[in-house]
Amino acid sequence: MTSSSTARIAALLDHAAELARLLLKSSQPPRELASVYLHRLKRLDANDRQFVSAAAHHALRVWRFSRACITGHAVDVDLRPSVDETRRIAAAALLLSVHGFLPPYGAGEGLHIADAELELACAAVLEREKAPETPVLMQRAAEWDVRARSGELAAIAVRWSLPDWVVRSWNEQASPLPPEVIAGIGRGLGTAAPLVLRVNRTRASREHVIAALREGGVVAADHPTLPDALMIAERTPLTESQWYEAGLFEVQDAGSQLVTLGCGADPGMDVLDACAGGGGKTMQLADIMGGSGSITACDIERQKLRGLEQRGRRLSFDCIRTQPLSPDGKDPDGGAAFPAGTEFDCVLVDAPCTGFGTVRRHTALKWRLTEKTVRRLAERQAAILARNAAYVRPGGILTYATCSLLPQENTENIRRFLAAHPAFSLDALSPHFEAAGVALPSLDRTAGDLLLAPEVLDSDGFYVARMRRDA
Repeated sequence: MTSSSTARIAALLDHAAELARLLLKSSQPPRELASVYLHRLKRLDANDRQFVSAAAHHALRVWRFSRACITGHAVDVDLRPSVDETRRIAAAALLLSVHGFLPPYGAGEGLHIADAELELACAAVLEREKAPETPVLMQRAAEWDVRARSGELAAIAVRWSLPDWVVRSWNEQASPLPPEVIAGIGRGLGTAAPLVLRVNRTRASREHVIAALREGGVVAADHPTLPDALMIAERTPLTESQWYEAGLFEVQDAGSQLVTLGCGADPGMDVLDACAGGGGKTMQLADIMGGSGSITACDIERQKLRGLEQRGRRLSFDCIRTQPLSPDGKDPDGGAAFPAGTEFDCVLVDAPCTGFGTVRRHTALKWRLTEKTVRRLAERQAAILARNAAYVRPGGILTYATCSLLPQENTENIRRFLAAHPAFSLDALSPHFEAAGVALPSLDRTAGDLLLAPEVLDSDGFYVARMRRDA
């Protein structure tokens, strides 16, 4: 191992630290910012740029713990850290991974820098930035670990890099989450998200898709829980592939797939996807229904609905129609969105939310999100849920979902909704999961809602509640 190799990796670490610093402080869309920054590194090859990106996002996922190991105490996350501090944190985050206190920094990214090389480079950066030496960092990491394992919530927040106000909200809700569950959520959110596909059963079997991908040099494996999901070993741009164009699969997170299964949609149903967005769940509903029945997909963003229509045409789903909406749920021209008396067998409200369950992918969000934003969105979600509940026929199903793990957006919204709408009651999720071939042993068979932690399916975090209207 040469000093030039150590210097090269240390230089890449400096780039990773700068990208992390920019993502933390900037309000610019993260994907756009990262793409522009990496594009400017023209002297680096694709592998080096991939390392820079992976290391930056890893640092953001585990920022608070890494900083605590450097400083020796719990400190709040500063959205405008100095360049020197960011370099210390980025190096410490990787060093803590090498020593097993944190998950690997580049899982699924195809990165192959040896641990020994990485450790030397991190130590060089820390020495240059006048940070504590490796033994001190590891001792502090072990101390935080012991405190967190004892169930101390303040230590869990540090150990698993969670904001204090988020931990407090889980602990102060009507049914507080146990410390070990909070730790599990934090641990899951600190890992890189995998690439997951959903096989379109109307086009191909899972075995056929695995074989086709293998012939193209892409390694895929069955998801251990979901019958239509595939795990991709290394991240690769599959949406431009011939298999995607042929409609063999969609790129869809495992948790998102589970939420759709909770709707319990059957062939021939009339379904309303009230906040359809780009149409991931819409396409899954159409696939589950075998292209029969009808699905009305709504959204306030026409551009998203145009993309949804294109996806539907690619899959030859004639059962989908789109309906643009104004923010108050009406037709953009000012009239009613649907004729009077319109009712559906199943209504899915995949509500706009903070996205706190997606921080594995949107890493700076965990630190940029505020309680004020959560309150504002919770009010909007409640209004959307109540408005769309009116479209559920007697005996029909209303499914509410978010890609958030915060009680303000989830259980608290459902509690208030059920109190104000006595015609609705929670309806067990488990039978519908089992009918789709999904077993969740930890889920109470009578439970009508589920907080899906990332560790359960190696997915984003989700909440789903299934409610039935009295006949």
